[in-house]
Amino acid sequence: DLQTNGWGFSWVPFFMMLSGFVLTYARLNSRNPNKLEHWQTFTWKRIRGIYPLYLCGLLARGLQDAVLHCGTFTLGTPLETFASLFLLQAWVPSITIRVFQMHCWFLSCIVPYWALHQRMYTALRKWSTRSLWILMACVPVVPTLLLTAVPVAAGSTIYWYKVFDGWTMTTWEDYLVVALKFHPLCYLHIYVFGMAGAIMLQRYDELPTAVQVVFRNGAWIGLFSLYFIFGISGVWTFPAYKLTCRLGLLAPL
Repeated sequence: DLQTNGWGFSWVPFFMMLSGFVLTYARLNSRNPNKLEHWQTFTWKRIRGIYPLYLCGLLARGLQDAVLHCGTFTLGTPLETFASLFLLQAWVPSITIRVFQMHCWFLSCIVPYWALHQRMYTALRKWSTRSLWILMACVPVVPTLLLTAVPVAAGSTIYWYKVFDGWTMTTWEDYLVVALKFHPLCYLHIYVFGMAGAIMLQRYDELPTAVQVVFRNGAWIGLFSLYFIFGISGVWTFPAYKLTCRLGLLAPL
């Protein structure tokens, strides 16, 4: 009884990781890997590629709401409107779940990553291969420990996140759950993981033979591993499985 349809949420972090990987790998394999655009130019080029369509969708959603409810055109409260227009909705948990085009929250995350990309690219290239291995190993492990072991050690329950019903924002747990699901700071390490992966691939000849084999066959290994995991019904009972998978547990695959 495969249940793969319920894992669609895991592909948004994959998009962030892929963005970091592709942008880094493309620069590494360019004629001059050391030649970098100014961060503002780099960021603006990418915003121009996403914002027009995003804005059209946002305005269309506001118009649809006005027509269906026979009301005036609006994009929410002034603060919600400002956040939506400037792609800031994921930064404020109380706004994130209430704005139009809520499903576009990931764009609010990717823009600051693009703004930091050039600096992170320069820094990560200086890291040794060993350091990059450690960094990539921490990405799936650390979030899982923080979401499971730490709450228990603090005297809470391993299911602390279940107090959030999806809409009500009354307790600190509610705000924390929304932040963990959508806040840009909670996905930066996923983007960096993609960048590190690109650098490791560029250093392919320096890697052990066994690792080279994994790299050569990584696509089908990862695909079938994910399909296998998604199809195991028992995984759905793992504490905080959605949060841990969103925050990096599946990153190596």
